[in-house]
Amino acid sequence: MTTSPASTVVEVYARSLVFTDQDAADNGQAGAVDPLAVLELSRQVSEVVQSVTGSSELRATLADKSLGLGIRVGVVDELFKGSDERLLAMLHLMIERFELKLLARVESRFIDLLEEHYKITLFDVTTAIGLDDALRKSIKDKYSAQFGTQILLRETVDPRIKGGIIMQAKGKRIDASLVSQLAQTRHVLASRTSGGRN
Repeated sequence: MTTSPASTVVEVYARSLVFTDQDAADNGQAGAVDPLAVLELSRQVSEVVQSVTGSSELRATLADKSLGLGIRVGVVDELFKGSDERLLAMLHLMIERFELKLLARVESRFIDLLEEHYKITLFDVTTAIGLDDALRKSIKDKYSAQFGTQILLRETVDPRIKGGIIMQAKGKRIDASLVSQLAQTRHVLASRTSGGRN
């Protein structure tokens, strides 16, 4: 099986985020994981991908060849001020090479490499109110045993789900939110025929 040029580019970008110069010197051997640093970098990557893919105006600006590279890079630097230097350097190169269309694929491969390298599993957890320590520990313990890895939670509070929890990891999603359960109940009730007259 041959690898496409785009896949090779995606791999290079993703690796630039995961592996530092020290990792290269250590032949890519995973050192001690700093959960806060891993979570912060993954949060920043996710934020950038959502911002760029979610805004046609931003994508158009960053792809506008009539604007100089310095202006396009400056837009990214201003929008993502304070982001990890590796992430900004990767974005600068992607802008220069007009490869931002690969950003979502880079994020996906980045998460895979991060999990493989540090032997962790990232869980996106959305709740209507913040998790308490007991529930956080329960989720980590249950899924750590299931996956055989350390579990890192990327927590989001979203009052729109009204209650319950949505969890996503390794391409699988568990939606036990109140909003989802109500929608499912409405669907079941709407699809039932009434037992009375027609």
